[in-house]
Amino acid sequence: MAHRIAGAEASVHQVLQRRQENLPRRVLASTYRVDLVKGHELEALKKATADPDVQQAYLGEYPGQYPEPSP
Repeated sequence: MAHRIAGAEASVHQVLQRRQENLPRRVLASTYRVDLVKGHELEALKKATADPDVQQAYLGEYPGQYPEPSP
């Protein structure tokens, strides 16, 4: 799914399972990091938030680190 959203050059990594008080346990169990091609970050984020298979998408290390893009 990440390649469909971010393109063939994107790489996908499962995130280490470390507890953060602002993330529910279910998010930690299924969290992946997608490394994007520089300059295409907002385009990929918009595609991800519109994709019905994506539960949550954000830029950065944690939700809310960077402001959300304008629609």
